[in-house]
Amino acid sequence: MTHQAYTKTLFPAMFAAVMLFSSSSLFAQVKIGTNPTTINPANNLEVEASTTGRKTSVNKTTGQVTVKDGTEGTDKVFTSDANGGASWQTKELPKGKLIGGVTTWLVPGIDTDVTFPSLQYSVGGITKVGNGIRVSVSGYYLVQSTAVIRSATGNPGVTACNGTSTAATYINLLVDGTAYFAANDKVSARWDSNTTLVISTLAYINANSVFTLQVRNNVYNNSDGLCGTYLADANISLTLQP
Repeated sequence: MTHQAYTKTLFPAMFAAVMLFSSSSLFAQVKIGTNPTTINPANNLEVEASTTGRKTSVNKTTGQVTVKDGTEGTDKVFTSDANGGASWQTKELPKGKLIGGVTTWLVPGIDTDVTFPSLQYSVGGITKVGNGIRVSVSGYYLVQSTAVIRSATGNPGVTACNGTSTAATYINLLVDGTAYFAANDKVSARWDSNTTLVISTLAYINANSVFTLQVRNNVYNNSDGLCGTYLADANISLTLQP
């Protein structure tokens, strides 16, 4: 090939290459899948499925990745199954609830541990440990407990307590055996009646901490000496806050 012919062949090829790599529209955007010639101007990459509206894209300004596969939705998390197949799933915050708390007859002035037979529900690794409920991760939790304390006949053969006698009832939430939050009723508690005490508080709790519940009855006036007090029902619930 002569020098002149080589020059005529080389320069058009170089010019075409320069034009190709200097073209921002060609260099900046890539489309794979259906409609390969059509791409959102805001994206530099799109991978589109044959099902309408389902595609993965990368915004060329922010770099944000958008995955639309039909499972997307507000406040969902992107997760995989056992085979690595990814999809959007509803975000489940750790939460759990102990139910059915009871005690035997209370000895006045003595803190008594509450026995819980089971969890009503458990999500995100919260578990039952003995008579307590254990958090799975550190964070701010909504901690709630309700206790129904029954003052009634404590001796066989007695049909009713003296309704004018009074008592003070207490419940106390403990974290890892240390008193954490208490509720009490010194006014409305009467013999032969129920008293409901409620705890609701927001607190930062460390992972693996265990909540338990204690109850106490302090007698003000048991004029007939025949009445007793016990915990008829109780629960403890924990919910991690977003």
